[in-house]
Amino acid sequence: MNEKLLTRFEAISQIVEHNGNNKVYFTTTGKASREFLQQEFNIPLVFPCVGGMGYVSSIAYSYAFNSDRETICIDGDGSFFMHLGALPSFNTDKRVSFTHYLLDNGSHQSVGGGTTVGEHVDFIKLTQSLGYDFSIEVQDAIGLKNASKFVKPRTKSFIRVKINSLENLNIPRPSVKLTHYVKKFVDVSSE
Repeated sequence: MNEKLLTRFEAISQIVEHNGNNKVYFTTTGKASREFLQQEFNIPLVFPCVGGMGYVSSIAYSYAFNSDRETICIDGDGSFFMHLGALPSFNTDKRVSFTHYLLDNGSHQSVGGGTTVGEHVDFIKLTQSLGYDFSIEVQDAIGLKNASKFVKPRTKSFIRVKINSLENLNIPRPSVKLTHYVKKFVDVSSE
């Protein structure tokens, strides 16, 4: 295993550190959402897409498309591949502030740990052909920090973050029902 690779927890923490609390965050199903919520960021607009594996990028992009707010999507490789067919719909002429982080540990950790096909995919060519304005792959904290500097408002950006596959077995379940987060998201969005 590459010692430089971040854990999912570390990658999420750095994504928020580099993007700030004033953006809208959508997090993928299962462990990524749980690790995001565990960190108790002071972010008013968070949508944990729990129970909908593969849907987070479509939900986040739809929100960004219909909003002027800068939108961050934190996706996983298993989720990304599950609904890959939806991504061509992101290829529009509208200038959208959408940054899609793909946390790639090479496995479907949330649903049993089977491997994904990410090692056989050229993510740069794929995402550029799907209309992303900026695409990059990073493998460590410095790369993630530098990549975040290139993200500009009104662009669709894709950042693949190779993370290690160590599993955090102590991720707490949310202490409140997920409907709480959805209601809060809707309430704050409409302000």
